[in-house]
Amino acid sequence: APTDLILASFVYGLSLAHHRTMILLLPGIAIYVWLVDRRVYTDRRLLARLFALALVGPALYLYIFWRLLLQGQSLYDILWGTILGGSFIGSLGQQPPWQNILGTLPLQQFGLWGLVLAALGFVCLFWSPGTARHAASLPDPHGATTRDRPYVWPSATRHSALLLLLTYAAISAFCLIYRIPEIDPFLIPAFLCLAVGVSGLAFVLERLNRPLRLAAEVLLALTPLLLLNN
Repeated sequence: APTDLILASFVYGLSLAHHRTMILLLPGIAIYVWLVDRRVYTDRRLLARLFALALVGPALYLYIFWRLLLQGQSLYDILWGTILGGSFIGSLGQQPPWQNILGTLPLQQFGLWGLVLAALGFVCLFWSPGTARHAASLPDPHGATTRDRPYVWPSATRHSALLLLLTYAAISAFCLIYRIPEIDPFLIPAFLCLAVGVSGLAFVLERLNRPLRLAAEVLLALTPLLLLNN
């Protein structure tokens, strides 16, 4: 719905005001919107509203320009050195720490069991069939009953999974080329994507019988205990 998209655009602008690396989320968001409703890109009025709302958060940077201009700094120095962090350019492009970014740090946050759950969750989001309730809500052109009808895949979950994976890939790629002593905080969005990916297991839980589903839900509920080691 346009209202949801407009609100999302505003929230995204607020994230840009928090940190400029949130620009890395933009490719995944753009592809997600294209997959869900590509008519958005032909609606000029809607695009203008989205762009305007996304600028509300970054508009806070105008205060920085105002203060530093009064101190005699140039527009270029403020934009490049302060807003875009040009002073850290020397930390880019060095030999990537593959093992640390893609292995050690995720294992420290989730443990092996947590990463396995995240991987299984993404598999379920991409390839697990939809629920019987979803299938029952759709008309069948051949007059098949709900019982005889195959499960229907809800494409919205597949699109969401793709958004999460694209975001994870973008954040991880940036961290691979950005060499600073404490890279962990920059990986937080990637870790959040993995955590949300675990929710894909819900598609499997819905199809288990009650005792098995209860046991699985208890195990998943205990997963946050992995964070006690961090």
